[in-house]
Amino acid sequence: MSFDDTLTRCIARWQEEGIPLAPPIGAVEVRRAWERLGHPVSRDVIQLYGRVGGCSDYHFDEEYLWCLWTLSRIVEQNDRGSVTGVQFCDHSIQVVTWELHFENEEHSSVWQVLGRDPGDTRMTSPDLDTFFRTYLDDPWRLL
Repeated sequence: MSFDDTLTRCIARWQEEGIPLAPPIGAVEVRRAWERLGHPVSRDVIQLYGRVGGCSDYHFDEEYLWCLWTLSRIVEQNDRGSVTGVQFCDHSIQVVTWELHFENEEHSSVWQVLGRDPGDTRMTSPDLDTFFRTYLDDPWRLL
């Protein structure tokens, strides 16, 4: 299964749950946001936001209480400037957050933020495709 197939399954699930989704975002705008935050952006991040712009107005999936942030929320939440990555989603209204670490032009890894200290993180997934496949199959494993 490709990352595009994984995203199609995620979007279908969110639509079935009635989660309002923000419209897709162009690559130029995603790159501009990541540059503003001082981080390079990988193709899988651009692909993600090119398919779905996040969960609108702080909505989340009701089973797992998980929310994919919109680009404006990403910029707002990361305005302090993280040394390690860009936070992009959360569980239970930021009880748990995850951030993206640029690995190479193709992929960013996903890390759970454990505390307030820079670098206080734990790798959750080596790339976004693995992260979202886990989310679809058993989201509690992400915690």
